[in-house]
Amino acid sequence: MNSQNIVRYWHAVELLQPQAVPKLNKRDSDYQPFFQDIPASGQILPWMPANPLSRQRLPNKRVWSHTLYAHLYDNLDVSRQLEALYGADQGYKEPQSKLCALYALKFNDQGVMVANSLVLSSEAWFVGCAINRQDWTHGFEETQDSLREQAKSLLGGVVNAADLARLTDHIRQSLGLDQFFADGPHGHRFRSAPINPNKPEQEDDPLNSFLLSDLAGMAEALARGETSKPLARYLSHHDASQRLHLDGPEADLALIDRLAPSRYATGCWPAEKHLGLVHSQQLAVNSLLHTLSNDSGIMGINGPPGTGKTTLLRDLIAAVVTQRADVLATLGRASDAFIKDGRETANDGGRERFAYQLSPRLFGFEMVVASSNNGAVENVTLELPQRDKVDSSWLPDAEYFSELGELTSGKPAWAMISAALGSKAKRTQFVDRFFYGKRPPKTKTTSAEPAPSQPDVDNAELDEDLYEGDPLPDASMTNSANEEPAPKGMREWLSEHASQMKLLSSAEKNSLWRTAVERYQGAKNAEERIRAEVSDILERVQTVISAKARVRQKEQERQAHLTQRRELNDEQAKLETLQLAPAREQLKRELQFLEAHLATKPGLLTNLISLWGAHRTWAARQRLLDSAHTLAKDAFDSAQRLVQRLVGQLAELKRQLATDELEINEAVVHAALQIDKARRIARAGQAKHLEHWLEQGQIGRGSEIELLEPWIVEGWRQARATVFIEALKLHHVFFQIEASRLRANLDFITSTLTGSRYGGVSKAVVRSAWASLFMAVPVLSSTFASFARSFGSLGCGEIGWLMVDEAGQAPPQAAVGALWRAQRAVLVGDPLQLEPIVTVSDAVLEHMRTRYQVDAHWLPNRQSAQSLADQATPWGRMAGPKDQKCWVGLPLVVHRRCDKPMFELANRIAYDGAMVYGTIAPSPAKETPARLLTGWVHATGRSSGNWVDNEGKALEQLLAMLNDDGVPPDSIAVITPFQDVRNQLKDRLHAKIVRGTIHTMQGKEAAVVILILGGNSENGGAREWAVSKPNLLNVAATRAKRRLYVIGDRNDWKQRKLFCDVMELLPVQDGWVGEGLSHA
Repeated sequence: MNSQNIVRYWHAVELLQPQAVPKLNKRDSDYQPFFQDIPASGQILPWMPANPLSRQRLPNKRVWSHTLYAHLYDNLDVSRQLEALYGADQGYKEPQSKLCALYALKFNDQGVMVANSLVLSSEAWFVGCAINRQDWTHGFEETQDSLREQAKSLLGGVVNAADLARLTDHIRQSLGLDQFFADGPHGHRFRSAPINPNKPEQEDDPLNSFLLSDLAGMAEALARGETSKPLARYLSHHDASQRLHLDGPEADLALIDRLAPSRYATGCWPAEKHLGLVHSQQLAVNSLLHTLSNDSGIMGINGPPGTGKTTLLRDLIAAVVTQRADVLATLGRASDAFIKDGRETANDGGRERFAYQLSPRLFGFEMVVASSNNGAVENVTLELPQRDKVDSSWLPDAEYFSELGELTSGKPAWAMISAALGSKAKRTQFVDRFFYGKRPPKTKTTSAEPAPSQPDVDNAELDEDLYEGDPLPDASMTNSANEEPAPKGMREWLSEHASQMKLLSSAEKNSLWRTAVERYQGAKNAEERIRAEVSDILERVQTVISAKARVRQKEQERQAHLTQRRELNDEQAKLETLQLAPAREQLKRELQFLEAHLATKPGLLTNLISLWGAHRTWAARQRLLDSAHTLAKDAFDSAQRLVQRLVGQLAELKRQLATDELEINEAVVHAALQIDKARRIARAGQAKHLEHWLEQGQIGRGSEIELLEPWIVEGWRQARATVFIEALKLHHVFFQIEASRLRANLDFITSTLTGSRYGGVSKAVVRSAWASLFMAVPVLSSTFASFARSFGSLGCGEIGWLMVDEAGQAPPQAAVGALWRAQRAVLVGDPLQLEPIVTVSDAVLEHMRTRYQVDAHWLPNRQSAQSLADQATPWGRMAGPKDQKCWVGLPLVVHRRCDKPMFELANRIAYDGAMVYGTIAPSPAKETPARLLTGWVHATGRSSGNWVDNEGKALEQLLAMLNDDGVPPDSIAVITPFQDVRNQLKDRLHAKIVRGTIHTMQGKEAAVVILILGGNSENGGAREWAVSKPNLLNVAATRAKRRLYVIGDRNDWKQRKLFCDVMELLPVQDGWVGEGLSHA
C-alpha cells in the first residue's frame, strides 16, 4: 500500500480535529494575557480606550499583542452536520464538545492587522466542502491564502467592529456556511498578551491541529522517496509468523542469550540503592541496544501501569551517553571532534553567528522523549535530573552541571540530564534558564484557586501552546527580584572556560584531555574485570548445548544400533524359521532317500537276469537322488551362510553397543561437567533463570524469577554506574577544552529554538549545533503537537533515539513527523490503558478512508502509535483479557505501584493474570492514614444526565471521613468516566484535590483515589460504555497506590461487564460506611 496515501488520509482526519479556543482565564500576573469576550455586535475592541483592557496593567517595555478568535461556535454542531451527511455512529459515546472559532487574526497594539496572520478553521472549511459537495481532499491552503488577501483589502489601518463584521460575512459566504451558521449570534474572543516588541512573535496556528502542516510535509517527503526506517516499518504490514513468543519454550535459548552479561551495556544509571533492572526491563533494554545500536528501526515495549517504564529508559539513556563517550575516548585531542575548516557563518537579518561542524561520528546519540500526553513528557524529563533519582552515595562526585539541572527543572538536581522543549514558551524558558542562567520570576497566586497542576479534561487534549503562562520578564528584572545571586548559565560558563583555555598551551590541553580519557578507560576496565567473572557464560552455555547435543547424538546412535540389532535378530529368526530349518529338514530327507536307495542297489544276479536293466534303473534313480541331495545341500549351506553372516553382524553390533555405552557415559559425564561449570557461573551471578534451565531443561519463569535481576554480581552495577558517571565527566571536560566552539554552536541552536531563522549554513552545521546541545543535555522532550516547531530543523533520520512515552494514548498520525526525523524509535505504552481520543466519527473516518483507498487496518480508531510499533516488533507475547488478546512487544510485567486489591483488579480484568505483584509497602511514616480500606461505597439514586446526586453526597461524607483521618488533600484524586460528573466536581472539592475524568489521570498517581462512577440511571448505554473495554477501569484502579474507593450503585454495577468479575476485591466496608454513606 502506498504509505503517502496513509499519511494523506491521516492528514484529512486532522482537518476535523481543531483546537478549542483558550478559556477566559483570570489574569493573575502582569505578564499573563488578558481574555475577554465581545459580542459580534460589540463596537469597543481591545485597542480602543473604552475597552476594559485599558484598565489592565502593562509591564515596562511591553506592548499589547491581540489575537482574535472570531465567530465562536460549538463543534458539536459540526459533528451533527457530518452525521446527517455520512451517518451516525452506533452506541454511546462521551460528547466531545469544544468551543472553536471560524478564523483567527492577530493585531498589533494599535489595532492594525498583522499581515498574513489570518488562520482559517480547517474544520469549518471541511464542513463547508461537505455541505456543498465540493472536493475536500485538497484546497484548504489555497482558500486560506485567498482569504488572507481579502482580509488585507477589508482590514486596512486601525480595524473597527464593522470591518470585522464584513470580513466574517465574507468568510462565511466563501465557505458556503451562511445557512449552517444561521442560528444564534457568534461572538468573538480576544487574547491580549503583553509582549516584548523587539522579539519575534509566535507564528503557531491558534485554531487547527498542530499536526496538519507537518503531516502535509511528511506526505510530500514520502512522495519523493524520503523516509526513515522507523517510519517505513511503522507504515508496513508485518508477517506474524516471524514473531518470537517469549512465553513459549522456543524462546528459551534466545532469552538466555539476550539476558547474558555480555549483552549488558557498559554504563548504567546510578540507581537508588544500586538496584538493577528486573528480568523484563533488562530484556527490553538489552534488546533495544542489540537490535538498534548499530542499525536503525522501531521497537515497541509494552508498559502496563507501574512497571517501571521510566526506570527502563534511564538505563537506556545511560547506555547511549556511554556510547558517545566511547567515541570521544577515541579522539587523540578534544579538537579532533570538529571537522577541519568546518566553521560556517550564519545570518539572521544582519545578525551573524558562527557555528562549527562536528565529526559525523558524534551524530546519532541525540535522544528525544515525545508523547501526546503533556504530563508524560514532563514526568520523564523532570524526573531524570532530580537528586533523589540517584543513590546518594554517588553525590556530589557524580554531579554534572547540577546547578543548571536545578534551574531548568525547578527541583534539586544532580545533573543536567534532560529538559523540556515543546511550545514557544517552554523553549524560551529552557534557553533563558539553561543558556542564560535566568531564574524564574516569582508570581503571586491566590489561595482560593486550584494549583496549576490540577488535571482538567478541557485542557487535556490541548497543546500547551495555547497556555503559555507568564512571558518571562527581562533578565535584569528577574535577577533583581530574587535575593539569591543569579547562577551561571551555560553561556557564561563556556565563556569563562574559553578564556581559561586561551591561557593553556596545546600540550596542556592535550594532557587535560588524556587524563579524562584515561579515567574513563579506567572505569571501563574496572567494569570489564568484574564482568569477566561471568562473561564467558554464553560460551559455557554453548558448550552445554553442544555436550547435550552429543549425548543426544550418541543416544540416537545407540538407539539406531539397538534398532538394527532388533532387526537383525528378527531377520535371523525369520531366516532360521523360513529358510535354514526347512533346508536342514530337506537335506535330511534327501540323505535318507539316498541312504534308502543305496540299500536297494541290485546285486550281480539281478543285474544279469535283467540284462543290467535293474542297474540302469537304479543308477538313474541314484543320479536323481544325488542331484536332489546336492540341491538340498546347497540350499542348506546358503541359509547357513546367511545365518552366520547375521551372527557376525550381531557380534559386531554387540561390540558397537558396548562402545556406545562407553561413549554415552563419557558424553553424560562431559555434559554434567559442563553443566556444573555453567551452574557455578550462574550461581555466582545469581542467575536463577539460567540455573533452572541447566537443571530442568527449561528457562525459569514465573513471579519469583521475574522479580529478580537476571544477573547480580557484587560490585558490577556500581562499576557500570561509574562508567556512566565518568562518561558524563568526559563530556564535561570536552566542554571545558572546546568551550569556545561549543559556545558558538549552542548560541546558534538556542537562538534557533527561540525564533531566529539563519540562512547560509549547511545541513551539517545545523546538525552539529543540535549534536552539541544534546552533548550538554542528553535528553530533550516535546509533545507531538509541538514536535515540528521544536525539532523542525532536523532532517530525515537525524534524531538518534526517539523515545515515545504513553504511546498507546497517541493516535497513529501523531508520531509520523517524529518517526520521520528519527534513526531509531522506541515506543513505550499499553493498549490496555487509555486509547487515543479520536473525535471524528467512525462514519466520517470510513468515508475518508475510501476516498484515499486506504486499508481499514490504518483507521485511527483501530490503531494507536503503540499498536503499530508493537506489530513491527518481532519479540513479544499475546496480551489482554481472555478472547481479546493482541500482540505486544517486549512486555514489562512487574507492577510496583499499587496495593494488592488494585493490582489484582487490574491484573484480572486487563491482563489475564500475566502481571507480577512487586509493590513494596511504604514505611509507616509514609503510609496513608486512611482507616477505611479499599472497597465500595454504595450510593444509588436518580441521575441528571450522568451525574447522580446521591453519589455526590456519599463523596462529601467520604472526604469528610478522610479529612478526619488526617489524609492530606493533595494525596487524594477524585476521578470519573464522565464529563457530567467532572463538571459537578469543580465546585465541590478542596483546591488541592486532583479531580477530572479518568483520561486526565494516565501517567499520574495518588495515594488515595476515589472513583465516582455516575452514569445515566434511566438508560444503561453510558454505563455499558464505561465497561465496554477494560481500559478505563484499568487506568482508574492503577492510579491508586494505597486506597481505591468506588462510589456507585453496587447492585447495578455488579451485573455489568468487568465489575461482575471483581466485586470481591471491592467489599462494602459496612463498619465504616453505615453512618449515612449508603444512600437509598
